[in-house]
Amino acid sequence: MVMIRWMAVLYMSLMVQVWSQTAAGIVLYCEKPDGVWVLVADHKMGKRGFASFGGSYEKGETYQETAARETSEETRGYFKQEDLLKGIAGQKGVDYLIYRMFFLKVPFVEAAEIEKRKGAGVMDERFDYVWVPEKELSRYFGVVADLQTPLKLDPAYLPKKAKTDYYWRLWLGQMAEAQRRGAFPWQKKKAGLP
Repeated sequence: MVMIRWMAVLYMSLMVQVWSQTAAGIVLYCEKPDGVWVLVADHKMGKRGFASFGGSYEKGETYQETAARETSEETRGYFKQEDLLKGIAGQKGVDYLIYRMFFLKVPFVEAAEIEKRKGAGVMDERFDYVWVPEKELSRYFGVVADLQTPLKLDPAYLPKKAKTDYYWRLWLGQMAEAQRRGAFPWQKKKAGLP
């Protein structure tokens, strides 16, 4: 079992290196009476599955600039790059392999509002935007390295005509690492930390 986990970590590491040399993104979340909810969407390119937003840097960008630009593009401009950058200013982020993850609390918006954005200047890299409760994600944190375990979304959160029904394993690995480090803002809030 230990060998399988190490092989999975090596596989994920190689996938990240192929995907990008340096990348960053933002986990957008909101707080509702029943807990923390995370905005995810499916990838149009490849078969990665559902994840938060981010991607490769452009020459001269900081991690924060990359995260804000990519997140704005992948949310079809619903969340403005300037607002995202301002929202994560001062954050160090969580490094995992060669990816840096930031967190930003945003007001709840119906996922359909993001999905329907079209027109000039709107990037169309993602689809099937959905909010999922953090507790839905965390049920996989202990098994993400086990490549035999399917990482399926609960059908209750999927759009009726979703093209895939699983999370991107690499992203869930990043989230599991962030949780392990106590880096989720909602973890810090419960602990009374700034």
